[in-house]
Amino acid sequence: HLSQLEEISLSRSKVSLDKLKVKKNKSIRQLTLQYVSLSVIPRQIKRLKKLEYLSLQFNDFHSVPKFLRKFKSLKEFSLSGNYLDAYALHFEKLDQLTTLRLNQCNLYAFPESILSLPNLTELQLSGNKIKVLPDNINALQELRSLAIYKNQIAELPLSFYELDQLEILDAYFNNIERVAPEIHQMQRLKILYISNNAIFSLPETLGELVNLTQLYVHHNRLSDVPQSLNQLEKLTVLHLNNNRLTEFPSQILALRQLEDIDLSDNDLDIIPTEIIDLPKLRLLFVQGNPWSKEGKDHITELDKATANSSLIFNH
Repeated sequence: HLSQLEEISLSRSKVSLDKLKVKKNKSIRQLTLQYVSLSVIPRQIKRLKKLEYLSLQFNDFHSVPKFLRKFKSLKEFSLSGNYLDAYALHFEKLDQLTTLRLNQCNLYAFPESILSLPNLTELQLSGNKIKVLPDNINALQELRSLAIYKNQIAELPLSFYELDQLEILDAYFNNIERVAPEIHQMQRLKILYISNNAIFSLPETLGELVNLTQLYVHHNRLSDVPQSLNQLEKLTVLHLNNNRLTEFPSQILALRQLEDIDLSDNDLDIIPTEIIDLPKLRLLFVQGNPWSKEGKDHITELDKATANSSLIFNH
């Protein structure tokens, strides 16, 4: 008897949904149908009008059936791992949707219908082939978390920086060359992943992101960092490795909350021994730099000073 059932999960299962008596069930809130080679929505799903969570990950879908727009209670929807046509995705009228996952969907364009979702707080579009973000992306005013990891995006439109509720941005592995000064508008930003891009410089306005706790800018083309970095008083993680830094960024010494620093594989010739005075520092990576004689002497001093401490010092 399944009349009170709230969740169904059929991942990698050969059980047919036809065998589940969901016809009169009004209690089901969560449905997971992953890795079951579906290409059309089973008709039983149409009856589950109270669904709040629906995952159809890693199947054979190419579009979103229009009838899903009748699921007024749907809050989380995942279609990751399906080869989708951006122009055949219809998310209109899903006004309660807060989380949408479209990772690894072979998308060549940003699905415009996403912009009609007024309550979206989390959007995942990682592992696609998107080159351009729409100029009206600022329509997603409730967005808190955005993952555009591993696409082909070369530029963030100015309207992007108007997503002033955003707290987490993951833009790893794109072709981004520039972060605009307008980033100062993103005052709620806590975690910024912009590594593995082609960024030459960061704006001075970066220092206005006073809530930033983690900054990942490794594997870019930075030759220096903004002086305003010393204003990021809440920063606990700073990864600047695999860039082109020639001088140690002394701004780091003012960041008393730092726990994890990675400056490895740059062009630094010296590192100040004062760095170990940062009271919360637990990880310090500086290997792969062409140290001068004085720089090597400082490394030796740091090595001795950290020998019996909990600080992991990799040089």
